[in-house]
Amino acid sequence: MNSENQHSFKKLLKLVFLILIPFSLLSQKSELDQSIHLKDKPKLRIFYPMQIGGDFNGDGREEPLDTQVFSRINNEPIDTLYYDGTNTDLNEQLCDLSAQLRLVSENGIEPLVIINDCNNPFIWQLMNTGNINDTPGDEIAFVTGNSEKNTRDSCYVYSYCESHWKNIGSFKVTEISPNQSLKFDREESHFYWLTDQGNKKIDCVWSLNCNE
Repeated sequence: MNSENQHSFKKLLKLVFLILIPFSLLSQKSELDQSIHLKDKPKLRIFYPMQIGGDFNGDGREEPLDTQVFSRINNEPIDTLYYDGTNTDLNEQLCDLSAQLRLVSENGIEPLVIINDCNNPFIWQLMNTGNINDTPGDEIAFVTGNSEKNTRDSCYVYSYCESHWKNIGSFKVTEISPNQSLKFDREESHFYWLTDQGNKKIDCVWSLNCNE
């Protein structure tokens, strides 16, 4: 390599070096910002899905149903969030993402939006009741509640009718025990609360025909 070529090569290296410096500084700043963000938001919330199985569309095959926290801003699931440990900060971030809780399946079943309130996208319990109406397929029930007050408030019963989920019944939930859980007796066709103080029968009427 002659002296002229060496001089040109050195100028080229210098130019590349000058170009790379800003990118390196930006990368370091991004890592620093992320580090500061994680220090400001030390708590990690993982949204673990609930899952049940059943033949919900009446095609004779079992399919899974999973709860999913979903952002209507970027149209993607929300799996984790960093927050400062308070429900206020967690709810603010969920609302910034316009979060909702829904049930999804990989088997072509239409998603069901369970909760459209970004402040409280969670449920206490999800269950398969079996087929309890005239529509082919199993029905589902889920219990909603208030995450900040740590209480349950309502139970909803849904049926998959003509390729859509339809609410066929609901009832208010009375908080009895921190350890209570919902059970459906298929032989008696009744809901029960299983509690520390015994089982409490629940009056719930649902539609036998989802087209009503």
